[in-house]
Amino acid sequence: MDAIVGQIIFLDLHCRLGAWWLTHVWRAQQLAESSSSALHIWQIITAAACSRSLLEGAAAFSAETDAMMAEWDELKQMGVPTSDSISRFAAPLEKRISRGQFGTRLAESVDVKPPLQSTNVMTYVNKLAKQRPNENIKEIYEWLCDAVHPSFGGMTVFVANQGAHFSETHNLVRIAKNPLADKSYEPAYRADCGQRDCRCDHRRRR
Repeated sequence: MDAIVGQIIFLDLHCRLGAWWLTHVWRAQQLAESSSSALHIWQIITAAACSRSLLEGAAAFSAETDAMMAEWDELKQMGVPTSDSISRFAAPLEKRISRGQFGTRLAESVDVKPPLQSTNVMTYVNKLAKQRPNENIKEIYEWLCDAVHPSFGGMTVFVANQGAHFSETHNLVRIAKNPLADKSYEPAYRADCGQRDCRCDHRRRR
């Protein structure tokens, strides 16, 4: 009887794990392809947003699979599974799969806890960074976030060039929708400019 129960439970878990794995793969494929396509046409902010989501998904997948493998190893070490050991193994795994597939943080802004709350993405990112201390995971993630947000990273995407007058009284920032394709670019002045009667269009420091 235990064998039949185990087969039924494991078959269901196997199918759900397969679906969870496939959705992660399909999501990663979409994000990677979109990021690559965006970079080819200098859509840097779009590429950063896709890359950030790709990193978050990889971090989540890594953390959840590590936990699942540890739970599976623990079950195998118990020997021949019984209906009791199978139930103890299946219950948390089923919850983990459900949270990974259907968990959300919607409605948190109105202080309503969702029925199935997803894990905070920073928990996953921090775990991945701790596992790979030499790969600058946190720094890369922070730069991607800064590029996506209306802040330094996102705004400097449109900077074609910048410089300062030798007198250190003037700054110029030249912006373009696609800085690399800005054929009309010509520095109005450079840091080594010695023209005191410079007539460049510039902004004076306040």
